[in-house]
Amino acid sequence: MNEKDFYRRYCSSGKTTLAKQLGTDINICWYELDSIVYHQTGDQRVKRTPDEQVEVIMDIDRKGSWIMEGTDRESYR
Repeated sequence: MNEKDFYRRYCSSGKTTLAKQLGTDINICWYELDSIVYHQTGDQRVKRTPDEQVEVIMDIDRKGSWIMEGTDRESYR
């Protein structure tokens, strides 16, 4: 069974804490949406285009179960 949960809330509402704990409890990967929007290259964060963000999300989805958390962004829809 593939478990797929998406938690979208305001800043400082406990999303990351919830996602980490659930991921640990049910043994699935969790992702912060900021890591989808931005790519870390050395000491810089580079914003991905909306199309690149969708491709990253699709790659994650193909791997199976996941939990994602973050604030609302148009490119997540």
